[in-house]
Amino acid sequence: MKGKEQLNKLTALTLTVLLLVPLAKLYAAVEPERWTAVKANEWYEKQPWLVGCNFLPSTAVNDVEMWQQETFDPQTIDRELGWAQDLGFNTVRVFLNFVVWREDAAGLKKRFSEFLKMADRHGIAVMPILFDDCNFAGRVAAAGKQPDPVPGVHNSQWVSSPPLAMVPDRAAWPALEQYVKDMVGSFAHDRRIVIWDLYNEPTNGMGDKSQPLMEATFSWAREMKPVQPLTTGAWADLNSPSSRRMMELSDVVSFHGYDGVAGIEQKLQLCTAQGRPVLCTEWLCRQAGNDFKSLLPLFRDRKIGCWNWGFVAGRTQTYFHWGSPVGTPEPALWQHDILRKDGTPYNAQEVRFIKVTTGKLPASALPQRKMLVPTAEKSPVPWRYVTEKPAADWIKPDFSDAAWKQGAAPFGTQELPIARKPNTQWTSADIWLRREFDMPAGTSTDCALLLHYDEDAEIYINGVLAVKASGFNAAYEAIDITPEAQAALKPGKNVIAAHCRQTVGGQYLDLGIEGVSSDAPVGKAAVDDSTYRGWKSLALRNGLIELQILPEIGGRIIRYKLGGKEFLWVNPQLAGQLPPTNGLAADGGWFNVGGDKLWPAPQGWDNDRQWPGPPDAVLDGQPYALERLDPKRGETAIRLTSGKDPRSGIQLSRVVRLFDGSTRVSFEATMKNIDTKPRRWGIWAHTQLDGAKADGTSHNPLMQAWCPVNPQSRFPKGYDVIFGEKDNPSFQPDAPHGLMRVQYQYRVGKIGLDSHAGWVATVDGERGAVFVQRFVFEPKKDYPDGSSVEFWLNGLGQIHAYNKDTVMPTNSVENPYVFESEVLSPFAELKPGQSYTWHYDWYACNIGGDFPVLNCTDAGVVAEPLAATLTGDTLQLHGRFGVFAPGHLEAVLQDAHGHAVATQRLPAPVTPLAVAVVDATLKVPANAAAVVLTVLDIDGRSLGELAHCSIRSLNQQQQAH
Repeated sequence: MKGKEQLNKLTALTLTVLLLVPLAKLYAAVEPERWTAVKANEWYEKQPWLVGCNFLPSTAVNDVEMWQQETFDPQTIDRELGWAQDLGFNTVRVFLNFVVWREDAAGLKKRFSEFLKMADRHGIAVMPILFDDCNFAGRVAAAGKQPDPVPGVHNSQWVSSPPLAMVPDRAAWPALEQYVKDMVGSFAHDRRIVIWDLYNEPTNGMGDKSQPLMEATFSWAREMKPVQPLTTGAWADLNSPSSRRMMELSDVVSFHGYDGVAGIEQKLQLCTAQGRPVLCTEWLCRQAGNDFKSLLPLFRDRKIGCWNWGFVAGRTQTYFHWGSPVGTPEPALWQHDILRKDGTPYNAQEVRFIKVTTGKLPASALPQRKMLVPTAEKSPVPWRYVTEKPAADWIKPDFSDAAWKQGAAPFGTQELPIARKPNTQWTSADIWLRREFDMPAGTSTDCALLLHYDEDAEIYINGVLAVKASGFNAAYEAIDITPEAQAALKPGKNVIAAHCRQTVGGQYLDLGIEGVSSDAPVGKAAVDDSTYRGWKSLALRNGLIELQILPEIGGRIIRYKLGGKEFLWVNPQLAGQLPPTNGLAADGGWFNVGGDKLWPAPQGWDNDRQWPGPPDAVLDGQPYALERLDPKRGETAIRLTSGKDPRSGIQLSRVVRLFDGSTRVSFEATMKNIDTKPRRWGIWAHTQLDGAKADGTSHNPLMQAWCPVNPQSRFPKGYDVIFGEKDNPSFQPDAPHGLMRVQYQYRVGKIGLDSHAGWVATVDGERGAVFVQRFVFEPKKDYPDGSSVEFWLNGLGQIHAYNKDTVMPTNSVENPYVFESEVLSPFAELKPGQSYTWHYDWYACNIGGDFPVLNCTDAGVVAEPLAATLTGDTLQLHGRFGVFAPGHLEAVLQDAHGHAVATQRLPAPVTPLAVAVVDATLKVPANAAAVVLTVLDIDGRSLGELAHCSIRSLNQQQQAH
């Protein structure tokens, strides 16, 4: 693979558009029945825009491991093909390997048939590859157990097909001919194959030695008279004789393009001069500006079929850069691949862009982004800089850089092939930059650093690490900043500090900040058919949040998403899969796909008045009937209804309502007695939240829930331990605030609270994202387990359940990072035929980091209480909040009797996507005694009180201390 200097040389090639005319054949080979250009173009007219990826399951280190019997992994393949379908991909390119066929030809064809069946089920057409000269492992390809990947090394165990010694050895060709004819002949009329790519990168490391085999392969394949076209992709210098010969042989012209946009344009000109359809069968090199935002719309608009390299980051490790040394940590900017192994995006913004470009989402699903801190792309930007190492505190906002030089970005050396035009020359190994900037008020947490760098960069915002990027790129890239740096951003003056170091080749540095516009219009609530992680689903969206619902599996909600934050846990082992018709797993156990669902309560195994699940075949695992309700003004709604469950004697249903311009989701849960005798149950809203860190490597210790403790609790300590150790440190009463703090420490346990305030808030401190459940507590009624709120934490330890003691598994596959926040209705006594309905709500917001939730209102949550300090007639307001809907904050000033004497709207807009930090100065009348902070929606209507406090003068505060 290409290293940094090799990539620069490649992009520096000047490709001249030539009128390509047929050349005398370089090698003697038969070329029967090449499609005419007319036939090729007629075939292509019937195809959709072909868009997809080069595909290996994340569990395969190379194509041998993918296809041999011992390591063929249909479950992972099917799940990940479902994820590809969810992106809007309709095709995949897959490598076969001769050595697998040589060991087990019938088995390979059987497994390939199974793959085609799975792909077709997901609406995906397949492009198979037979031969490949790439041999990055540097060893002879062989069947059997494949070595594990070398840590940190890009595609470290990739082997050729066939072993390279066979390529020029004509004595070995009879076996290769049989392989080609067997595979092509067996699937020559299979419409699930869209095209054959006969030879990947011939001459890569082999020079002209592989050219004769490539010629012969076309002849062998054409003898089988396939209905699909044939191609081989030109991959290096498209003007070379070998590349031109590849185009001459192909029915449809294809090429590989890891260049920037200008290089891709030049290659497209060369390829389209053939007068045939053009496909780009390998691309995606983010650090070269070869990315989805730059190229996917170009391919779509010109109907260039495209297959980016890589999909799910796995054993091939192609998210590392070419030439990455052993032990390299995960790069901030991936080279290839799109999803992590659990199906979550490497870059959520990028995935949304892909879905919009492929038509899976409407254009309105893309957030409106704006430049908050400009780069020097359009005009020079002044910075302070030095090239000698500064003092250790150079990153701090109060550091004095008055003695530093002043220069205009970009900094670096000129490199015309990649359009680098610095304003300030930088030729040393290191450079340090500082710049003060004004941050517009009301911007969202969905901020990204726009960075063009070469080669290792560290960026700090107000002294906090924002981005650490290794390697280099050849264009501006949007890289998410850390949650800590996001929290450090504040309206007004900020300081950004950067260090960049180069070791080889050129150097370059420029950066800015962009974000989602906080005053972007919020869309109307809508519902439509969708897919999610390979499942057929129903999507409810309003531009702020997205719900995905699985009617086929217990009517569960499988996604609740605010901006880029996914709240719910999804079982990666079962993604895209459906349970058997009996609703249970194959072993009769729980088919736990995750998400949120309704169950009867209480849980237990002592008598028929307790629900002995999960598993539960009907209420949890079998399909729910779906009904789309007539839309009302400002909302959209659906109803999900279970089958009739003879074990519990009930039938469950719930109406799910999504509202315009709000994160609120309203639930109307109904339980009906379908038995012939009275039944007594509560309704249990069981929500599994994702308790993993953002990188998935461990549990998230910054995940915490906050819930008020009932001062009149029936429990002596205000809560009851239901499972696990009695003194589990995860459960921490916060007496000064009257709250229960639940911190995720991966210690198994469950508690219940008869919480009276009607809210529970779970905070992901890594992202500052808050998930809120609200309900009405009825103190005169009995509750299952005596609890209105319960928390279950997956983790290590022992519990007693199902009438036995169980030691929890120690690995995160069997014992995943799951944090459950559950709310319960009171008991309902139901006669046969009677029903009971219970209401509760969800909300989401952001508080900017690892902060508690001290209170919750109709309008939002309080992370730091409102404080008001009076000096003369000037009032200083402070506080930290999260809001449930976009709009503005308004301060209502009241006199000692609670009458409003003045109102003042705070200038900065607020949004659920961002923390609402109040740091405002107001002029107040002399009789003002208190201030109430309210939230107004984008139309100026009040959404309710957020916080209030009395006004204390500075003298009063000093006396109090």
